[in-house]
Amino acid sequence: MIGHNCMYDWIYIYNQFIGPLPETYLEFAQQWHTRFPNTFDTKVLAQNSKAFYNTSLGQVYEKCTNDDKFKGNMRFKFDSQCNSYEGQGLLSHYHEAAYDAHMTGVVFMHILKHKEIETARILVRNTKKGNNNSHNGSSLASMSSQQSF
Repeated sequence: MIGHNCMYDWIYIYNQFIGPLPETYLEFAQQWHTRFPNTFDTKVLAQNSKAFYNTSLGQVYEKCTNDDKFKGNMRFKFDSQCNSYEGQGLLSHYHEAAYDAHMTGVVFMHILKHKEIETARILVRNTKKGNNNSHNGSSLASMSSQQSF
């Protein structure tokens, strides 16, 4: 499950469809992640990546799609039948459910790719320095999964 700044949404979903909210945040988080182990908030990911000054969805999306550090890493294209979200005036579509969902997905993938690239750079740098002892040749995938955003 992926969302942007969606903690209140998840609390609402839990309370409406799973049961009464637990007494503490820790209990809620444990119960939520038991039911939905692959839950990501792109705002939290953006804040923890340290690559974004402003973590509002529109600002993160703009940086991911326009900043040279991100834009060449991945490309997304709308289906040929969906042409209302291309070209000028995209700001007018912010806060439309479908466009926000698109932006959230694009942001999620760009942040993951950015993390993968940064992790690879660290691995290469450490290998060149001969400091690869801490990972003992572990794969990039396992290294990425162990590091938090």
